[in-house]
Amino acid sequence: FVLAMFDIDDFKNVNDSYGHIFGDIVLREIAARTVSILRVEDLLFRWGGEEFLVIIRNCDLVRGRAVAEKIRKVVAGAPINDGTFSQTVTVTIGVCRYKQNSIDSMIVEADEALYTGKRTGKNKVVVAKD
Repeated sequence: FVLAMFDIDDFKNVNDSYGHIFGDIVLREIAARTVSILRVEDLLFRWGGEEFLVIIRNCDLVRGRAVAEKIRKVVAGAPINDGTFSQTVTVTIGVCRYKQNSIDSMIVEADEALYTGKRTGKNKVVVAKD
């Protein structure tokens, strides 16, 4: 399986500019958009404030990266709006594959890849070094 960890880019700005109620709408819409492109056997979890984990089962790193790219595109593809505010948001995603390692070490690996993406421009998918 492949683990993807993603974080909403500049989410603090969304909350600061539009309020926490709109921020919650953004979180729910991103989750809905992500679920819409996942298979039944894949799993989505909210990991932290604006972070999510995706377990992509029965796939290799090439397919896992492709799924992560689909998530990135479906999130950024249309603005999120509540009838009052409208905002396009992006995500940065770190991806790694299971290599007989613990889930904790995979989370660290995906998180490091995610933050490499944050430091190098955001709105991208970064695959952990194998």
